[in-house]
Order: sequence, then structure tokens, then C-alpha cells
Amino acid sequence: MNKTASIILPCTLLFALFALSAFPLPGVIGEKRAAHAQSMDEPYSGALLEDMPAALPDNYTDDEIDRMLDDIEAVEEGADPDREKAASAPELNEAEKKLLVELKNDPDSYYDSVQTTVWLDMHYGVVWHLCSDFAWMDAHPRFAARIYLNYRYWQQYPAIAYIIVLNRPFFVRYPRITLVVYQHDAWFIRHPYIAREIYLNHVIFNRYPGLVHRYYRHHEWIRRYPAVARAAYGNRKVVKAYPGYRGHAYRFRRHAVEKRLISAPHMKKMYERRGEDKRRRSEAAKIKKDNRKTVKYRRPEKERRDKGRQSERERPPREQKRVVPGDQTRRKIERGDGEKTRTEGGGVQRRGGDAGNGKDARGR
Repeated sequence: MNKTASIILPCTLLFALFALSAFPLPGVIGEKRAAHAQSMDEPYSGALLEDMPAALPDNYTDDEIDRMLDDIEAVEEGADPDREKAASAPELNEAEKKLLVELKNDPDSYYDSVQTTVWLDMHYGVVWHLCSDFAWMDAHPRFAARIYLNYRYWQQYPAIAYIIVLNRPFFVRYPRITLVVYQHDAWFIRHPYIAREIYLNHVIFNRYPGLVHRYYRHHEWIRRYPAVARAAYGNRKVVKAYPGYRGHAYRFRRHAVEKRLISAPHMKKMYERRGEDKRRRSEAAKIKKDNRKTVKYRRPEKERRDKGRQSERERPPREQKRVVPGDQTRRKIERGDGEKTRTEGGGVQRRGGDAGNGKDARGR
């Protein structure tokens, strides 16, 4: 019996191994497919990284910058549970619904109550629904400012802060409120899904360079969150206006290629246009070299100089006025004593009546 069992057990193990190899489990199938997909994307990313220097080249053309920004826009953000949770509206009971209606109909009655943090803490759902009504908040900016400027309140409730920063048209219309709210960048970067909405307010960043430096200095933090990087470096005016931040955008694009954060179809498009990018770069370098030669030769200036000399030779000689000695003597006689006369050298002299003593009419 023991001899039979010793023979059957190895055979059973061999059969099980054969079955697993022939019919793998669903999880194993998924892992193999993922590995196969990764191997399919690997030639694209590897070849692209070979053509990408570690830092932004100095001779990067405007067309290459535009294509770089197009590549960043193709970054896949993925799902964000925190953002979805903050965007979900809280349920209200009958009393809270009634309070919300009364508040919208008569906001002046609750103007002082909204200023207190205690009242806001007691009515979280009402405040969320009120802030999510962007049209009503735009129509009552003084009431909205009471909530928006209360940093002590909304920094305790990230969902409220998320709804507040979503109202980007309001912040564009009232920049004084915006500059106060946006100064808390240290708090916003602790909540990437909220900071993403701030970076999407391209109009404000294009108007106020101080905000650009305040938020774009966190480039190491931006690179860790693809959704934030896509929103930040999607502002083409900022990226083109500031060379330092343009370099950060380039390094993020390289990081996205390395980590395969860009969608597969766009990655293939980048791989296929490599030859065209090299050709455009060589043409741009050739044009720049030719322009340098033209500037050193200074041919246009020489042609203008020769043309000027030729025109001087062709111009007829100018007639000079002859000086008659008699006329000059008569003019000297006609001048009275004590008058100012201009000599031929350009100076001014006085001729007095007592010319023999060298004095003027006053005896000086």
C-alpha cells in the first residue's frame, strides 16, 4: 500500500503542474497579459528616452515646446477617490432643506450668523449645498466672501474647500478675494485634488506672476501627482514665459515617458514622429547657422555704403558764394558804436566809441 501511494503521489503532482501550465488561473492570466502589455510599451519608452536628454536643451524650438505640452496633455490622470468623495453632495434632512431655502431667499438675515465658525460647523451640509450653487454665490459676492475668506473654517473641511475652489469664474471676477484664498499654498498641496483645481485657473496665473512663483516652485511635489502636473503644465502661457518652469515641464514629460503615464496611442504617436523631430531639429540648427554667417558677412551694409558713395559722385557740385571785400567793408562802416557784432570766429565783441583807449561807451 505504501509502495502504491509513493507512486501515485508524484504522478498526481506532475498532473497538477501540467494542468496549471496548460490552464492557468485567471489571476495568472491577468498578470501575464499585463507583463505582455508592458513589454509592448517598453520599446516605445526605451527608444524615446534615448532621444530625450536629462535636461531641456537650449536650442529647443517653439514647435518642440508645443509638442511637449501636447504630450503632457495626454497623461492619464486615473481615478481619484478623494475627489469623488468631496464632489458627492451630503444628504439634508427636512429642517436643513428649509434652512437652505430661507437662507437663499433672505441672505441678509443670516449675514452675521455665517460669519461665526460655530454656526458654520453646525450646518455643514447646508454650507456645502450653498457653496455648490455657483450662480447664487456669484449674485451675492459679499455673502460668499464671508465663507471664502474664513480659512479657519474651511481648512477643517477639505470637501468645503474643494467646492470653493471649483468656482473659478468667481475668483477671476474678484481677484482681491482670490489673492487671499490662494495664499495658503502650503495647505493646498497637502490635498492634491484641491490643488489641481487651483492650477486649472489659468487666467489668474497669467495675470499675477506672484502666484506663479508661489505655486510652481513645488515642482518636485507636482511631479508626484500626474493629475496636478497635467493641470499645472497645461498652462501654455506660463510654461512659455518662464524658462525655469519650462525645464520642470520637460523633466516631467520625461518622467511620464519613463513611468508610462502617457496613453498608449499617444506613446506610439511619439515613437513614430521621432524621425520628423530629428529632421526639424537639424533644419532649425542649419537655419540658425546660416543666420550667423549672414550677420558676420555684413553684406547688406556694404551694399548700402557703396550705393551712398555712388550717389555722392553723381550729385552735382554745390555752388559757393563769393565774398566781395567792398561789401564787407561797407557793412563794418554802417554799424554803429556800442553794438554787438559777431566776428568771423563766432565770438561776440563790443565796439565802443573811444576806440583809441580800448573802452566802450560807458568807459569800461
